[in-house]
Amino acid sequence: MLGEQVTKGLSALQGEAVDEAVDMAGHFHEVAAPNINPVAVQKEYRVTPNPEVLPVALVGFTDVEEADTIRDVKTTTKAMAAGLEHRDQQLTTYAMLRQAETGVIPAVVGLDVIKRTPTGKMGYEWRPSTRDILDVHEMVDRMVAIVKAIRVGSFPPTDPGNWSCSERWCGYWNICPYVRGGKRRA
Repeated sequence: MLGEQVTKGLSALQGEAVDEAVDMAGHFHEVAAPNINPVAVQKEYRVTPNPEVLPVALVGFTDVEEADTIRDVKTTTKAMAAGLEHRDQQLTTYAMLRQAETGVIPAVVGLDVIKRTPTGKMGYEWRPSTRDILDVHEMVDRMVAIVKAIRVGSFPPTDPGNWSCSERWCGYWNICPYVRGGKRRA
């Protein structure tokens, strides 16, 4: 994969990426945006939790916020897994940040999905979900565990079947000791 990209040339790849981004943004503008009533775009949340619970500040930027909804825009060229919006940790984090700032969890969180099919057709899908206080507590528990692991220098490897465990997506692929067999068979 990387060899194909080098042969193609960085400039050509950048041009293709820009064209794709412009096409997807245009499609979002035509199909989704007319039905969205934003009160904020790229709203920044900065939350300083009780240091006895979570000893790090949290910062997040939501894509689009409506009165009682947080929307996150995703682009893809592959089918998104069924039910992903109900498990998406980014949406849970946004709900948690809103709750920390306002005291209220948004009624709806969801994904605005812009997709280009293999045939080149552009599609759009709104995938709403909800979060509650149990989701917030689960996210805080995850964050506490992550902070503890980082502080002791424990960085467990991801599942090698995960999309991010690849030469294309992982910046540590070339030095990772956990993918030797995968590199031999790639």
